[in-house]
Amino acid sequence: MGLVENISILYTELKLFDNKVITVPNGQLANSKVVNFTKKDRRRVEMKVGISYSSSIPKARQIVLDVLKQDERILPDPAPVVLFTNFGDSSLDLSIRVWAMVPDFWPIYWENMEKIKAAFDENGITIPFPQRDVHFFDHSKNEKSEK
Repeated sequence: MGLVENISILYTELKLFDNKVITVPNGQLANSKVVNFTKKDRRRVEMKVGISYSSSIPKARQIVLDVLKQDERILPDPAPVVLFTNFGDSSLDLSIRVWAMVPDFWPIYWENMEKIKAAFDENGITIPFPQRDVHFFDHSKNEKSEK
């Protein structure tokens, strides 16, 4: 991923976001899918969070929406949404979708993820981590009874 800096007859130069420059043969570009993230002035920001099975989905949804309302960079149309999307192994998964101007994409993502975590903490919504139950069996007891 990067910004196109130069297009010549044989090669296209891309400046990556860490300021590296790569040269891609045009034949390779012509035969590949190219996704342009900046052609349109607006982009949908999607954030995903998981909450514990003991947490309330409606309460978590409202907390997220309240956090998002405080960010003036988030576009009002279409309105932000918080959708329940999956019964995960350890969590109930929520997808958060908002629209933003392209330059605001990453700041909105990073800052709101942190604010959502803080708001969940303040309101008793827990974010789980993967857990496993391990059962130990003592097979030596079975061996003694067989003798």
